[in-house]
Amino acid sequence: MGSYRVAPTDTYATISIRHYGHEGAAAKLRAANIGAVEPLIPGTTIQVPIDPSIHSREPITGPESDRLEVEIGGVPFTGWQSININLGLDSAASIGIIAPLVVGHITPLTYPPLRVTLGGVGFFAGTAVGINPTGSLTGPSLLSIAGYSTCGRLQNVTAPAGAYPLSFRRESLEQIAIRLCAPFGFGVVNRSADSEPFEGRQTFAPGTQILTFLSDLARKRGVLLSSTAAGDLLISDPPQMSAPVASLGEDSLPMIACNLEADGENYFSEITCVQRAGRRTPGGGHTVVNPRLDTMRPYARMFDDVAPGSAAEVARLTAGRMLADAVAVTVGVQGWRHAGGRVWAPGDTVRVHCPSQMIEKPYDFICRRVSLSQTESETAAELSLVLPGSFSGELPTVLPWDL
Repeated sequence: MGSYRVAPTDTYATISIRHYGHEGAAAKLRAANIGAVEPLIPGTTIQVPIDPSIHSREPITGPESDRLEVEIGGVPFTGWQSININLGLDSAASIGIIAPLVVGHITPLTYPPLRVTLGGVGFFAGTAVGINPTGSLTGPSLLSIAGYSTCGRLQNVTAPAGAYPLSFRRESLEQIAIRLCAPFGFGVVNRSADSEPFEGRQTFAPGTQILTFLSDLARKRGVLLSSTAAGDLLISDPPQMSAPVASLGEDSLPMIACNLEADGENYFSEITCVQRAGRRTPGGGHTVVNPRLDTMRPYARMFDDVAPGSAAEVARLTAGRMLADAVAVTVGVQGWRHAGGRVWAPGDTVRVHCPSQMIEKPYDFICRRVSLSQTESETAAELSLVLPGSFSGELPTVLPWDL
C-alpha cells in the first residue's frame, strides 16, 4: 500500500489516472479510503493500493513482451536510433535517447513528460530534462534527449520559497517525504518496514537539495530510495540474498564483458557512529571493526538525530554502504532478460565466475543498478553488482578474490 498527499483540484478519478494510467481505479481508491469522501481536502494523505503492473516493472511475456514504445509530450516518439534506461536500487531511474533531429518537434528547456512501455506495460515515467542537438556539421543532425523519472527532479531542486522556514519534528521518513514531494505532484510509495519517527527536529535549510536530504535520512534507517515505474518516489527495504536469477561465466553467453574495480579510498578498518549528547539524551557511540583489514584506516561520523541506543545499528549500516562504494563488478550481457524470462532488475542476486577479473570461484552478488540499451542492431544490459551485505550491513566473510 502506498500513500499520496492530495493536491488542490484532485479527485479520485484524477488520482487514479496519475497512479494507474486510467480512471478505472477510482472505486478502488474510494474503498481504500472510506473516511475520505469527495470533495477531497488538499493536504490530506490517502492510501493508494499498489498495482504490480504499474509499479514493479514486471512486463508481460510472449511475442509482444519486448515491444518498446516511447511517448514524449503525449505524442508517440518513433525513429529513435538508440535508447538507454538506467534503473537503480538507491537512485531514481534515468533515460537517454538518440534520434534524428526534427526541427520544432522537441525543444530545449521545455521539460515534456516522457513515458516508456515494454510489452504494453508501463516501464518508465519521467521528464525529458536535457534536449540538445548533437553530431558534426558534415554528418547527420541528431537529437540527444536525457531524462529522469518524475521524482528524479528531487536530485537538483530545493523546497519552494513559500515552504521556509521548514523543519520536521518527530516525523517518519515517509511523512517527511510526502510533505516534500507534495508541491511537485507525485506520490510516495513506502514498501519498507520503517515507520518510526526521527528523534528531535530535522531542519531543512535553504539551498538543500531534496533528494540529498531524504537520502541522508534513509541511510540512517537502512532503507533505500529509488523510483517506481510510474515515476513516484519509492522507499524500500534492502534486498535479501536469494537464489541467483542467473549464473554467469566468462567462457559462455550471455555474459560478454566483466570488470571488477576495487576503490581503496572507500575501504576502512573501522566504522564509528558517534551520537552527540543532548539535553535529554546521553551521548555515545559504536564502532564496527572490519575483520578483513589490519591497516589502520578509521572512519567516524557524528549523528545528531538517531534514537538513543541505535548507534550500533547505524554503524552497521554505514559499514555496509562502505562495501557498496569499495567494490563494484560491472557485467555486460546480451539481451534484457535472464534465463528465467524476467527483465534484469536491481535487487537480483547474480552468480558470477570470472577468474580473469579475480572472481576465483562462483560468487553471489547483489545487483545495484541495471542499464538497458537498445540500438537498431543490438539489445544488451549492463549490470552493476556489489558485495552481499552492501545494503544490509552484514559484512561478508569471503570476498571474490579469496582462493
